[in-house]
Amino acid sequence: MKPTVAVKTRLRRRAGAVVAGVVSATALAGLTLAATLGDNAAVRWALVTGPVLCAGFALLATNLDANRAAGATVLRPRLGSANVVTIARGTLLAWLAGFAMVPWETGPLAAAPVALYLGNTALDAVDGALARRVGNVTELGARLDAEFDGAGVLVGLGVAVAADILPDALVLVGLIKYTYVGIGWLASRRGRPLSPLPARASRRPLAGLQMFAVAVALSLLLIRPAATLVAGAAGTAYTLGFVRDLWLRLGRGAYERVNLVGQQS
Repeated sequence: MKPTVAVKTRLRRRAGAVVAGVVSATALAGLTLAATLGDNAAVRWALVTGPVLCAGFALLATNLDANRAAGATVLRPRLGSANVVTIARGTLLAWLAGFAMVPWETGPLAAAPVALYLGNTALDAVDGALARRVGNVTELGARLDAEFDGAGVLVGLGVAVAADILPDALVLVGLIKYTYVGIGWLASRRGRPLSPLPARASRRPLAGLQMFAVAVALSLLLIRPAATLVAGAAGTAYTLGFVRDLWLRLGRGAYERVNLVGQQS
């Protein structure tokens, strides 16, 4: 067996073990939910949580070849602790998504959604720092982290909207990142790729503000109008940040293409 094949096999086995652990933990969470809110609630929760988990597993499986340092060609045979933390983060998001189908606001699990969301946020702060500390920064980890960043906002807002804590329109804030990515993909398909994303110091604070607003809404600490005001203000700032980035990338891309034509002529 060639070394590369052996490494891939070991990596797939380890990834399979992690997936099995996630499935087992999810089954235990479902049993806990059934014992607390009843079988019907557990089934509804599973109907959302299951597909979201499967999407995460597909994301992991299709990106295993990126389990290497940026720019490196050597595939790492272990996922590493940081990637496992990131996968745990995605698991919490899948569990949270299931609460969009469960009436949790006044029941014994009223604190579960905000706890899951805060757990996701805490792990978001841990995985990158851990990867750098142990020297296991990989392209796989970066891709998973980026996907879960966008999913976290969408899932958190979706659960709050489903519980009638926030108005339906705020789900659009959770879709802004996917719209941004879709425009970039469409531009590339049409032969007009956008310019590289410019540096912006406010990007992380705006994302942090949005996460804070989602956590406040899920905590049920504010009445609906107040929660809407907080989430709406944060969502507006978050959306404008993406609009600004897109405008700069479109403008710079067009400028670079004009310069290129000028140089060729």
